[in-house]
Amino acid sequence: MPTETQERLDAMEQAEQAVLGSILVDSSFHVDRQMLTEVAKILRPADFRWPQHQRIYAAMLSCRESPNQIIVAEELNTQGKLETGDCAYLSHCIVVTPTSLDCLDYAEVVRRYALERRGGKPRQRGLEV
Repeated sequence: MPTETQERLDAMEQAEQAVLGSILVDSSFHVDRQMLTEVAKILRPADFRWPQHQRIYAAMLSCRESPNQIIVAEELNTQGKLETGDCAYLSHCIVVTPTSLDCLDYAEVVRRYALERRGGKPRQRGLEV
C-alpha cells in the first residue's frame, strides 16, 4: 500500500471537500436531492478519510430536505454531532469547490482513494461486472 505523502493527503482532502461542497451548492438550486442521490450510488460515509467529512456526509444522507448548509448543520445538531467550527467548515467546502458540475468525478476520486486505503484495486465506473 502506498505511503500517504502530504501532497497525496492534500489531494484526498480537496476531493472530499469538493464532493461535500458540490452537494451543498447543488442543493441551493435543486430541491430534489438529485446530486446527493447520484453521489450516494458511489460513496458511503466510510469512504471519506477524515472523520469530519464522514460526519457531514452521513448527515447529508440523513436529511429529509435538500441538504444545504443550514439543513446539514441542523441535522448534525439534531444528531448531537455538531462540533465547533462545522458551520464555518460547510461554508469553506463551498468556497473551495471549483464547480459542482464535476461532483460525480470528485466522488469517483474519493472512492478510488478509499479503495486504495483498503488495499483494493480501483475500478472504473460502468465497467463493474
